[in-house]
Amino acid sequence: MEKILQLESGELFRKIVRKIIEPRGYEVIATNNSIEAFSILKENRISLIITGNELNDMSGEDFIKLLNTRSYLNIPVIVLTSTDSLELRTRLFSLGIVDYLLKKDVKSSNLENYFDSLIKEDTLIKQIQKENIAVLDDSKFGLNVIKNIFELHKIRNVTYYTDPHQFLADYDKYSIFLVDLVLPEISGEEVIIQLRKKKKDSVIIVVSGMTNFKTISHAMMYGADDYISKPFDNSIFMARFKANARTYFLYKELEKRAVTDGLTGLYNHRYIYDYVGSHIKMKEKSACSFCVLLIDIDHFKLVNDTYGHQVGDLVLMTLSKIFADAFGNNAVCGRYGGEEFMAVLKNTKLEDGLKAVNAFREKIMVTEYPGQNFKITISGGLVEHSTETSAEIIKKADELLYKAKEGGRNQICS
Repeated sequence: MEKILQLESGELFRKIVRKIIEPRGYEVIATNNSIEAFSILKENRISLIITGNELNDMSGEDFIKLLNTRSYLNIPVIVLTSTDSLELRTRLFSLGIVDYLLKKDVKSSNLENYFDSLIKEDTLIKQIQKENIAVLDDSKFGLNVIKNIFELHKIRNVTYYTDPHQFLADYDKYSIFLVDLVLPEISGEEVIIQLRKKKKDSVIIVVSGMTNFKTISHAMMYGADDYISKPFDNSIFMARFKANARTYFLYKELEKRAVTDGLTGLYNHRYIYDYVGSHIKMKEKSACSFCVLLIDIDHFKLVNDTYGHQVGDLVLMTLSKIFADAFGNNAVCGRYGGEEFMAVLKNTKLEDGLKAVNAFREKIMVTEYPGQNFKITISGGLVEHSTETSAEIIKKADELLYKAKEGGRNQICS
């Protein structure tokens, strides 16, 4: 649990701040003096300091000055005070505080908004920790500086390179790149050009001691997303890094939504249809077998008419989850439309595909739905690809699905 140090002489405001912070998953350690505050800092890993400007033994301003002379310089500080003075604000911000809030505004949304933003930042860091990051710098000292900054934020999924050729050879492993401009044998600009050709949607950040505006503009023109100058300031470095990562994650989320069915989370009609065509082209190169499956929920209209569309949606979502899990990574599954679903079973011959699909069908037969007393069955058509186009193989699967329906439902025709 993240710990927050609060310095406040008034008991009322300690309670108010604790009431705001603790429900958001943080632990508050409070004191009214600087001596005890430094003792707390020594014994605990503190993520944030909230201080009033009137403590029992000194002013909040003097406490921050002391803080800046010790090893706690990187802990963000918020000042919470009754004094609304432009001169005081200016002095405190010049000391490096992250925010200045008036006590009269605490009961409004200011402090809540700050902690909600902090939670979002924590979520962002967790997302970054899942991405693979590559850093290229021919200086081991430069690499160590970046490594130390990342370590402070527990970002350890990073590979550090001094050789640009090895860096480019491994490009496919990563989604976020940091590149120095001055490199042996090959320029940083050339590395950026090659990276951008290969990884169109990745994040590329230049890290360099060069501050010439033309150099920076050329790096951006060649495909870099941002430029961070050396020597690094920890706060600025991470702020710029997180801003680029946030944009990248937003783009990936929008990209995902564009190809995903909103209700079931499976791929949508357009994506799954196009995937059949792309897999046919892949088969031409690798000669791998694959099958196309088209299924339909039996009497689904009756479910909607009898139990309502909310229950119908529950059936679709439940079936989709089982559908996606049934074939693991060996299939790409999508909602083809309404209560119809389609899957491409990769590296699968017809006989093996039929066994797997029937196992899935039997699982659907016994699936229960919370609060309901009915069971669902499915019908399907399964085709192994031979020489058909995407339209032709889907048409064959559809004809077999119709045959399964005509033959009494709850069966797979192949």
